[in-house]
Amino acid sequence: MRLIRRKKILLPVILAVNLIFSGCNLAKADSADLATIPEYTGVDEIDYMAEKMITSAGIKTTMGQDEKVRRIYHWMTVNFKHKHADEFVKAKTYYDVTSAGAKKKIQAYKKQTLQNYRKGKLIFRTSFWDSYQIPYMQKRGGVCSDQAEIFAILCRHVGVDAGVCNGYYKNLDGSTPGHSWNYAVVNGRKYYYDVDIEIQNYGKGQGDYYWYKKTLAQAKGNHVFA
Repeated sequence: MRLIRRKKILLPVILAVNLIFSGCNLAKADSADLATIPEYTGVDEIDYMAEKMITSAGIKTTMGQDEKVRRIYHWMTVNFKHKHADEFVKAKTYYDVTSAGAKKKIQAYKKQTLQNYRKGKLIFRTSFWDSYQIPYMQKRGGVCSDQAEIFAILCRHVGVDAGVCNGYYKNLDGSTPGHSWNYAVVNGRKYYYDVDIEIQNYGKGQGDYYWYKKTLAQAKGNHVFA
């Protein structure tokens, strides 16, 4: 196997409170994980932007779970950037959710969403962290915890159970800064994804999909689960 540059990025220590509330269960997926009904956040702006991202990724309802997750992963890899708070001042805003026109569109989307909810086509799953992702989704950027939360939101929007894993990343220099990544249950099996590391290394020689769909044993090669 050729050498991969995946470890050359030194992650800053940015774990904060998310580490305490790790949503990553290492246990085998149970029967509930097989459900394919879409799960929305109930935060209108988040769900509205999530739907736009899913459309941009070319995802269709007829696609299998693996293809849906693959497209989300690739779309985020190409379109998101690893950005800290001080970089957001000049960052481009891709989604308008504050103007009068945007609010009108969001209300129309909310009406349609509630109709689908009443018909049993989706459910709402509210997370404490969801509302904090509005600016990061607007600007398509953030740190590992933001990318992981957004990846999970998008996966759940297309009917794939997903969540955030918290812990530490093993750098080449021996440091282990706090880090967040994801799990997703695809066709009844739990896999691990690190879209933030992929984003940071994209175009630097490692190739696309390097941190896509890893087993637990593979993920533990660079990740310490909290």
